[in-house]
Amino acid sequence: VLTLKFDAPIAHASAIAIGGTIKLTVNNTTVEITGSFPVGTTVDLKWDPATAHLISGDWNDRPLYIAKQSEGITFNMQFTASSTTVTTNTPIHFTAPLTHGVKEYTWDFGDGTMATGASVTHAFTNAGQYLVGLQETEANGEIHLRQRLISVQAGSKLNHVSNNIAPAANPEGPYGPYQLEFEDEQWVSQGDDSGYWVDTYGYTVSFDASASYAPNGRIIKYQWDFGDGQTATTNTPYVTHHYTEITSDYYMEPAKNGNPEENGVIQVPVTLTVTDDQNRTSTSTTYVEFINPMEYGY
Repeated sequence: VLTLKFDAPIAHASAIAIGGTIKLTVNNTTVEITGSFPVGTTVDLKWDPATAHLISGDWNDRPLYIAKQSEGITFNMQFTASSTTVTTNTPIHFTAPLTHGVKEYTWDFGDGTMATGASVTHAFTNAGQYLVGLQETEANGEIHLRQRLISVQAGSKLNHVSNNIAPAANPEGPYGPYQLEFEDEQWVSQGDDSGYWVDTYGYTVSFDASASYAPNGRIIKYQWDFGDGQTATTNTPYVTHHYTEITSDYYMEPAKNGNPEENGVIQVPVTLTVTDDQNRTSTSTTYVEFINPMEYGY
């Protein structure tokens, strides 16, 4: 049962559930949502009057943090947790999904503590069940809420947490597919008046490895292999890279990564290696997709 409370009477409320079956009940300043909420269920809720502010919420009698706002709201049960069943004092790494337009991430761990950021780590000091909530706020004011239940059993940090745990590399992705942008055109002469035009297409991709983490330290180095022969090393999880595709009527060289796929999408592997302050490393690979401009006659 999800119970939402507003600062003004609600005349009407409507919701669309994806992945679950729900029922809405409106009672003055309260809206109650019941039904089936499997993990991954999304509920998009709107209400009238739109000037009414959602001020609090309870999920199965557990408080749910909600900031005052007057937009529609989306509830989604899913985000990434490194574990959902742990012992006390064991760090859990929580990661928000990669969502365009989100400017602020607020976590409520259900134990009276909160944090901000797309990627956070938290350890529970007392045994019990905690409903961890994530509030995502977009630039336009729209809010999305995600929740997961974490079970914590009694235990000792010394007995259950190793001091030699390697970091976890997470380059996010896959990125794209992106439509390559025209950059240049050159004539290649074959003698006399014969020859052909060579068109250059490219695209700059922004990578985000902020979901990477080090359980027993901090990440000090991010090493990127962009899959086109180019690499970069940074001390922050963010980096941009410009890809260049060369095409003509006769051939295509997709970022030095073989021939284009038959479906017109070129996949370029991207590998991230992170190093923590104890010189421990971790590697993970994702990929970038580009639309083959030859496939679509550009």
